[in-house]
Amino acid sequence: MKWRFDDMVAFVSVVEAGSLTAAADYLNVSKSAVSKRISDLEVALGIELFRRSRERLRLTTAGQSFYKNVNPLIRNLNGVIGEASIQRTAALSGELRIVMPVSFGAVFLRSAIAPFAR
Repeated sequence: MKWRFDDMVAFVSVVEAGSLTAAADYLNVSKSAVSKRISDLEVALGIELFRRSRERLRLTTAGQSFYKNVNPLIRNLNGVIGEASIQRTAALSGELRIVMPVSFGAVFLRSAIAPFAR
């Protein structure tokens, strides 16, 4: 089995959030999806990254080492993608037409429209 980028992002998110539930909320996926990604990564790498108990997850020594090495890579890649997105959005121009009920726009899009208009 090969490792996947999403699995590594899930791993870093779990380490930083401190739990599967918090990482799932951050990633906007289910807790079981995060757990599966961690398990898939462990199988792909052939190592145990976490010690699991009913109360908590704890990083193994291998997990600590892996986190120390992969975290800067993930952060750097996210920075590169962010910079590319900024360059892409800086070139946007033209008219944007959104059709929706006024009540929906007032509740959900008010905070997004003003910065976009600027």
